Amino acid sequence: STIDKDDPNWVIYLLYQQYQNDNGQICYAPIGFITVYLYYAYPEKRRPRVSQVLILPPYQRKGHGRRLLTAIYNDLRKDSRVQDITAEDPSDEFVALRDLVSLELCHKYLPDLFSKESILKTNRLTKEMIEKARDICKLTKQEIRRVYEICFLQSININDEEQMKIFRLLVKQRLYEPLQVKFSFHSFPFKDYYFN
Repeated sequence: STIDKDDPNWVIYLLYQQYQNDNGQICYAPIGFITVYLYYAYPEKRRPRVSQVLILPPYQRKGHGRRLLTAIYNDLRKDSRVQDITAEDPSDEFVALRDLVSLELCHKYLPDLFSKESILKTNRLTKEMIEKARDICKLTKQEIRRVYEICFLQSININDEEQMKIFRLLVKQRLYEPLQVKFSFHSFPFKDYYFN
């Protein structure tokens, strides 16, 4: 869909290359772009939402999407009015890219909380992890949980059945939680058969 160029809430991040043409002139060529809409969040916050992402085909799979998304997070996380950064109907490829960028942000800005030692010591996602990742990295709670799961998997011995069982339960809990709220399974008699 098209964007309203007169709406001040649209922000366009453009990645380009600078090169010299045959005449020696400096020229610029687009590599890709990401559009972000700055939604309002009560009472005086903003929730930027990544809307469109395009990296031109010759430049795909070369780290440009990662560089551009990282730049966006680094730009927006400096703004105290930003609550968190979301994405509109993300594709599987974008989710994987966002997971990577979010993981790098947590390792860079919150190394004490998301280190292997910390993950193995706490063995669970703590309130402090959620609050700091939201405040400093501007991640949503769902994204923080995904980052924690990735860190947990990186930290454990995948050949240890007990540790893998804990990991599977973490993932199941994240996947079942929205269903339990949406369908109120506690009111159905078949709950015990499916979720125990």
